[in-house]
Amino acid sequence: MNTQRFVFDDGHWLRGNIHAHTTISDGKLSPAEVLTLYSEAGYDFIALTDHDRYHVHSHSDLICIGGVEVTGYLAKKPIHLQLLPLPGLPVFREGQQFSLTDEEETRRFIATYHKRCIILLNHPAWSLLESDEVIRLGPIAGIEISNYSTERLNAVDGSIHLWECALREGRRWLGYGSDDNHNKESDCFGSWIWVKAAEPSAQAIVEAIEKGHFYSSEGPFIHRFEIRGGRVVAECSPVSRIIVKGERRNFVRRLGDGITSLEAPLNGQSRYLRLECTDEQGRSAYSNPIWLT
Repeated sequence: MNTQRFVFDDGHWLRGNIHAHTTISDGKLSPAEVLTLYSEAGYDFIALTDHDRYHVHSHSDLICIGGVEVTGYLAKKPIHLQLLPLPGLPVFREGQQFSLTDEEETRRFIATYHKRCIILLNHPAWSLLESDEVIRLGPIAGIEISNYSTERLNAVDGSIHLWECALREGRRWLGYGSDDNHNKESDCFGSWIWVKAAEPSAQAIVEAIEKGHFYSSEGPFIHRFEIRGGRVVAECSPVSRIIVKGERRNFVRRLGDGITSLEAPLNGQSRYLRLECTDEQGRSAYSNPIWLT
């Protein structure tokens, strides 16, 4: 029986935020204060990604990943690119600064680093990008689909629609959620990723993110998502809606009070499927796609 799984059986589930700011750029708390804040909240890992300056931090109880948010340009609009260097590759110096001036330089930057870093496009809806602009960006790894800070503080919805446009165009981009916290007006702990890593280490976490072995959540848990014997199977924590989406319209869904599973035959043609589980508070969990072709 042919089975395609999104959630993998082996490894450790680790919760983390890969988009956060400190006083190194425009955050209100020092790196040590932010690390302590997330450690005390029960997070397993974090990437402090201050604007245009790369740093690797350390904490006794929190796995720290090196990262940076670089300002670039697309269609004459400022955009923010998230870079997480891949393990074992010398990429950036501690404290290295970046300054991109236009779209041409931004594209060269992406071309230079996309095989040495996980490059993600942050909050494209907040950056006022249109779908045709996003899908021609270049060889990035993924897109930020849920940004707690912009949604909570600026009433700018997430970028699910832009992600879906890219997926329909065949871009095999990952979707991830984060806080983008600047430690202002409770902008922490609203969106994160659960990574299935081989071990609780920075190297294993980055390797798992690169492979797409994670899902994003604002609250619910995804326990299983797979295609098995011509049927789609999903299991999650109690929610009010489970929906599997393909590249056309909604693929299959189940609504109810405290539902935890969905199983249904595949219906129609689609190159990929992805899972969304939403609880009664409107908080969702989002899988990365299972590609069928």
